[in-house]
Amino acid sequence: MFHCQLDYDPEHQYTRREMIDLIVPHRELLCFFAHTSGYRRCVLGLDFDKSDPADGFLPVVVINDEQAQILVAAQGRKFKQAYQSSRPGKSIVVTFTSPSCTGWFRMKWQLDDEHVFVA
Repeated sequence: MFHCQLDYDPEHQYTRREMIDLIVPHRELLCFFAHTSGYRRCVLGLDFDKSDPADGFLPVVVINDEQAQILVAAQGRKFKQAYQSSRPGKSIVVTFTSPSCTGWFRMKWQLDDEHVFVA
């Protein structure tokens, strides 16, 4: 599990679009988390329900293939297509939960070469 600091107000009733707009500026860090996992396909789960209001950090879970299959079954065809085409260097699927909304979206890959390493 990783943590990411976002400017999130737990009292605000966010829309899906606002949640995405809150997450996307952290694309490079999220791509780094996906890259370091070593997984072939990339799904990250951001849990705004467990954010720490004192410092703004929230948990980011890198979801493995077995766990992703549960999401695929629950979310349907579009999620399955996004998941199957995700991979480091191409895109990641980001899921989020918050008191005001839950959802997912496909995010283009963005990670500077200096942050890429091979184990």
